Amino acid sequence: MSGIAGVVDLQAKREIATETLQRMLYSIAHRGPAHKSTHNQPGIALGALYTCDPAVTGDTQPFVDEDGALCALLEGRILNRRALEAQLGQHGVILRSRSDAELAAQLYLWRGEDCVAQIEGKFALLIWDGRRQRCFAARDRLGVHHLFYAHHEGLLYFASEIKALLASGDIPRRLDLRTLDQTLFMNCPVAPRTMFEGVAALPPGHILLAGAETITHRAYWDLDFTPDTAPRSEDEYREQLLGLLREAVRVRIPADRPVGVYLSGGLDSSGVTMLLRQLLPDTFPAYLVDFDLRAYSECSYAELVAAEAAIPLNTVEMTYRRIAESFPRLIWHGEAPVVLMEAASLLPLAHRASQDVRLVFSGEGGDELLAGYVFNTWDRTYRTLQRFPLSLLLPLVRALLPPLGFPKAFVLPASAQRPALEHLGCFPAPLYYNYAVREVTAFYAAEMRAHLGDYCPLADMAQTLDVRRMAQWDPLSQSLYFSTKVNLPNYLLGPHGDRAVASAGLEAAFPFLDHRLMEFAARLPNSFKLRGNEEKYLLKRALEGVAPDAIVQRKKRPMTSPTSPAFLGPDAPPYVQHLLSPAVIKEKGYFDSARVTQMVEMLQNRDLTKDRNNRMDVMLSFPLVAVLSVHIFDELFIQNFYDQAPAWDAKGWGP
Repeated sequence: MSGIAGVVDLQAKREIATETLQRMLYSIAHRGPAHKSTHNQPGIALGALYTCDPAVTGDTQPFVDEDGALCALLEGRILNRRALEAQLGQHGVILRSRSDAELAAQLYLWRGEDCVAQIEGKFALLIWDGRRQRCFAARDRLGVHHLFYAHHEGLLYFASEIKALLASGDIPRRLDLRTLDQTLFMNCPVAPRTMFEGVAALPPGHILLAGAETITHRAYWDLDFTPDTAPRSEDEYREQLLGLLREAVRVRIPADRPVGVYLSGGLDSSGVTMLLRQLLPDTFPAYLVDFDLRAYSECSYAELVAAEAAIPLNTVEMTYRRIAESFPRLIWHGEAPVVLMEAASLLPLAHRASQDVRLVFSGEGGDELLAGYVFNTWDRTYRTLQRFPLSLLLPLVRALLPPLGFPKAFVLPASAQRPALEHLGCFPAPLYYNYAVREVTAFYAAEMRAHLGDYCPLADMAQTLDVRRMAQWDPLSQSLYFSTKVNLPNYLLGPHGDRAVASAGLEAAFPFLDHRLMEFAARLPNSFKLRGNEEKYLLKRALEGVAPDAIVQRKKRPMTSPTSPAFLGPDAPPYVQHLLSPAVIKEKGYFDSARVTQMVEMLQNRDLTKDRNNRMDVMLSFPLVAVLSVHIFDELFIQNFYDQAPAWDAKGWGP
């Protein structure tokens, strides 16, 4: 089951109009093309959307007990269902169906708020407890599934996507400019913030309690990077990592439907593919996004893995025009602006996969698990350089980085690091990249700057992270914790994950995000994560003999997408010129028209053939993507509201 929405009167008195719930579900109908089910009673209206027929899966929702005092919805899948059923059976509880919502409701009756600690898997859960006159909600540990809510005139509105709340017609569409500023730093809103005033996101690993008087949320799970007190040999660690990963793949294979896999040719997706091949008796399809430009193509590596696994590889070719035409749909599905645009290519990929399957496996999470990002290596090098007189040369290094394809923010002056040290007590390595993104704020209009005043997005980060425990960890652990708690759930599991696959009625399985695997990796000695300049050291050792040698030995390469040629080349769609026109820029008031025009002219006059690699165009295009995505967001959600994905034509935006 892949989508939920509903309204609850926290005093359980008022009737909720059937039309309100229907509008909410219609706006997210893409999440569940197979089936829709609803339940209405005084004070409650609940709805569920399915990617597969519930008559086949047995997971009928919403769950309502016999007297209607307990109602439940659960988006996602409980992986340890058999064990929990057995525990309940020992206490005399016999379940009436195969519904995960019923299972969660019975666990709630038995264990109260602690019930979610017993659940393994991915889920967004909401329970109306009529006996206590309160709502209980929870989100899975790593944040695979999302849950948004708004409290308006005594009613609690909730849904898998914000657009369902807006479609109710009751929630005002007011842009939160502070969240916009946060987004143009982190490339996403960070829960509990959303782009809309009065709408909140439940953070991952949290529960929510909502009563007539108060709404509160608290963490029920978090990662701990305290080193393992009983170190083991490399072979023991390697065998345990491979065993945990194989089990994480196995338990996510559904018994009732075919699966596919996203195969980029990187280590993570290749490892998942090869383990899936070992565990499945039959072949399954793989899917890859490929680009015209060789600098962006991963096709040769993906073909190598597909041939090794003897599975068909389906390639989605992305041209400049197709990238730009997919971009507004990314903003509509993601419900926020972005500064990086590679997720736009995942929408056509999801639609291609949906022709064959309803669930795809993904390698997302491996980089957060075992230090796969270049900024982790750079951070260690940078900290070493700062200890020596060579640090006097850091300004020169900063000037040389852009020609080499790296952002100059990889060498930050002490003044730039001060806000992170003040609010977080440390400087996590992902912030090097975020500060490169942050340069787009130089294009703000004067009115935008005045409105923001002294707002600091990092102050919000302190509410998301356990900064007290972070201070006790080493710099690499602090960085991996930050990546896992901020970048992973809010961006990589947002536009990259949930929103991309759900746009085509798909579900995704993320074996690397198994919480037992994450807990194991967090406490590994750092030398098994990052050894010398070799990232994901232990994972590479674990996958030797599983994935092809060429994949295990290749250097990590981030997913990127051609940017400025897609928006400024001859095939650019008409909306680009419209949204970048000085008149529209001035009318919307977010950015400085003169500076944006100057930036566009610079990008148009660049010779892309002289770039050393594709990173240069991506970096220089941050402001271009930011301006376009903010203006698209404004058009689709603030100036207007579209309950179905719009497209641009000669008359402007339309369904």
